[in-house]
Amino acid sequence: MALPYKIMLAIAGQLAVYFDLFEGTEQLYDQHLIEHYSASEMLDSGTNKRH
Repeated sequence: MALPYKIMLAIAGQLAVYFDLFEGTEQLYDQHLIEHYSASEMLDSGTNKRH
């Protein structure tokens, strides 16, 4: 009984991530609520900018 529910929930979750995650992330970048950084930049600077 729970197996079809789990399968459909997994499919719905994967579709939501696939279709909405990129667009939602771009909106957050545009609103400056998140910033892009890379781990190599943080390691090269020698400081932890998140704290």
